[in-house]
Amino acid sequence: MATTIREAVRTCRAHAAAGIELPYAYFTAGRLSLLLEQGDEALGYYARGISHCLTGVYCVPADILSEEASWIRGIHFGVKLPPESQRVIDLLALGRDGTPQRPTRRKRDSFPATGC
Repeated sequence: MATTIREAVRTCRAHAAAGIELPYAYFTAGRLSLLLEQGDEALGYYARGISHCLTGVYCVPADILSEEASWIRGIHFGVKLPPESQRVIDLLALGRDGTPQRPTRRKRDSFPATGC
């Protein structure tokens, strides 16, 4: 089974490299990496997926990060979450609380240049 899952991760990476199925290709690769007990790889995939969600370019449901966290909790139903899964859930929570990073112009000070 592990060989099949690793092949599925390769397919997800190929989709992401081609720019298709984003951010879902990364989230699926993260899910599969968790199933393979590859926590660091899962964190990387989820971080990439979250970054695509926060750009505001892709059309994704507002609750996508919450749904991903629910899925992870669901695969460990009735047992304590492994540390790798908890780290991914913590990352998803950070992403949920984040806002899209947009360039902003610096406002001018309202005080005169002579210093008041």
